[in-house]
Amino acid sequence: MNAFGLSIRQPANFPKLIYPSVIAKRIAQALRTTLCSWQLAALSVSVYLSTIAAVAVYDILLTIRYALYLKQHEQNPIGRWLMDLDRIGDNVLPDVTLFLALKVLGTVAVLVVVAGLVRWRGRIGHPVGIGVSAFQITLACYLTYVDTSA
Repeated sequence: MNAFGLSIRQPANFPKLIYPSVIAKRIAQALRTTLCSWQLAALSVSVYLSTIAAVAVYDILLTIRYALYLKQHEQNPIGRWLMDLDRIGDNVLPDVTLFLALKVLGTVAVLVVVAGLVRWRGRIGHPVGIGVSAFQITLACYLTYVDTSA
């Protein structure tokens, strides 16, 4: 019976509606029964770390590829300041080594912090890992699809 007191009968072969939340619950339940908790944590941490590292490598490759134009198009004021510190001379390739070194150092620090947070406090570490991974994916989409030359 539904809320109006009517009885609705469906044929036995009529497909039932499956909502996304039901699908997500079934997938989570299947993962929990298949994997132990430490295996699931290791899998999720490896996904976080590989996503963060892959987008960081992509960003570094774009930095190297567009080094000539990077100073004009860089939107991060700290990045512009770091590039201003590296001066080789006029009319030569810009030196972005300090900028790249600090990018790599920052990426390694984020990877260590996310892995440490998940290991130390999983209830805090997993949301942080998901958030940083989502931000990195958004950054990759921005770097790929947004035209900043206008």
